[in-house]
Amino acid sequence: MSITDLFYKYNYFDKLSDYQKIIFDHVSNSTNTLDLHKVRMTMYQQHFTDVIYPEWLIDNDRTNFTTCTKEHITDTKHSLKELCKTSLNRKILIHNEYIDEDFDSNDNVRYYINSHGFRCEEFTDTECIAYIGCSHTFGTGVTQDEIWPELVSKGLNMRSANLGIPAVGLDYFNLYMNLFFKSEIQNCKAIVVMLPPSIRSSFFYNWQEGNGAIYGTGIGQLEWMDGLQHYSTEDLGNATRMSRHFEDSHKEVLEHKLMNIENCFDRDLVSINNIQKVADDLNIPCLIYSSYNFTNERIELNTPLDFARDCTHAGSKSHASMAQKIIKDLETIR
Repeated sequence: MSITDLFYKYNYFDKLSDYQKIIFDHVSNSTNTLDLHKVRMTMYQQHFTDVIYPEWLIDNDRTNFTTCTKEHITDTKHSLKELCKTSLNRKILIHNEYIDEDFDSNDNVRYYINSHGFRCEEFTDTECIAYIGCSHTFGTGVTQDEIWPELVSKGLNMRSANLGIPAVGLDYFNLYMNLFFKSEIQNCKAIVVMLPPSIRSSFFYNWQEGNGAIYGTGIGQLEWMDGLQHYSTEDLGNATRMSRHFEDSHKEVLEHKLMNIENCFDRDLVSINNIQKVADDLNIPCLIYSSYNFTNERIELNTPLDFARDCTHAGSKSHASMAQKIIKDLETIR
């Protein structure tokens, strides 16, 4: 089955609520008609096709997955080589057995991806837990069986529906939860959200190359744009002050839209309310955690060198500790 056929087998429109169908008809009542399948394909391209290169693929030895890769967009052979140039990074990598004493890669991280582009086994109708978040949920730099969604699902004997996508904010999941979740994720018994950094904001855009012969629709992140890339969630509220009358301050308006702490709070509130609404519709629990918990886990475990292979994200020990806390929370409310 081709990727196009895979997504077109779902009738996403039928899963919309009555008020969502009214909004759909309202937006589509023009020369441009919204195609939910094209929206889904754009999302698939953003988190799979555009970030996994053919040369990274290796033989898939697990039948309940479609793809296996030994690298990902921020965890590559090249980035590992660059990390090895720094003594602290070398110490971290050797401590976690990502490289040997000669600084050669142990090649021991695997990413298994399903046909929908997510880091979990193929979707079925068996009981599952859905996980929402960014690279902390995807598990960048940590091998498949040691990421916290896999550990939680294994501990509770349920299938993992890990929807985590690196480098996106919570608002990215508004469309997926509203339009696609109920079609693709069956028999879900709980939703667990690991909040991404609040500064992130997604947007759809139309693009073309050359003379316009090649064109399409993509999803971008505002913080990737020139002049904004060096900001982080720690800079919330620190956007350059601007005139009260801002007609000629387009760059500053964008900066404040992205970074203003009230705007970040509002973005996350809207997103989490939508996710909670889905959980309420399904009559299942929704647990919410901050991704900064991983920093606390590293401190509490007294494992300062517990990092993923990219020397940025949490390592396997922090994932295991976080998983135990979430398992306990889920067992309490089940």
